[in-house]
Amino acid sequence: MKLKNGLLLFFMFVDCIFLKVESKCVKGCDVALAFLYVMPLVELSNITTFMQSKIVTDSPEAIIRYNRDIVLSNDNLFSYSRINIPFPCECMGGQISKDYGLFVTYPLRPRDSLEKIASHSKLDEGVIQSYNLGVNFSKGSGIVFFPGRDNGEYLPLYPRTGLAS
Repeated sequence: MKLKNGLLLFFMFVDCIFLKVESKCVKGCDVALAFLYVMPLVELSNITTFMQSKIVTDSPEAIIRYNRDIVLSNDNLFSYSRINIPFPCECMGGQISKDYGLFVTYPLRPRDSLEKIASHSKLDEGVIQSYNLGVNFSKGSGIVFFPGRDNGEYLPLYPRTGLAS
């Protein structure tokens, strides 16, 4: 009984700390980014603990590399800011152009539109629509995908080998 209560309390705590985090990928590329909206008093060490992957380990360095303009120090985050959380995956069935090195998941919010997302990501609206067929960008909820470009600071990921791949 204590374990169930503890798990319930843990999930309620996580729900209170993170306003919104969504990530998803399908097959094809090496890195995707989850966007996380940070609540007040949350520290980078907390995010690193909850969002661990092959890229994000016990050290916050990977998150800092993907957020150099937002994360100023190891535990100094702006409340209600959106940070990028990198994670390894394959997406879009290999159909993503080699011009892009990342595939970004973006949680839609009520104030979003296709035009705003295209402007923010510096991509053509048609490119974004091609990866999100039938999506209503003004709906205010859900996830959309768009290709991202490496600015030279992202960690390279290499194809996996072995029995698990």
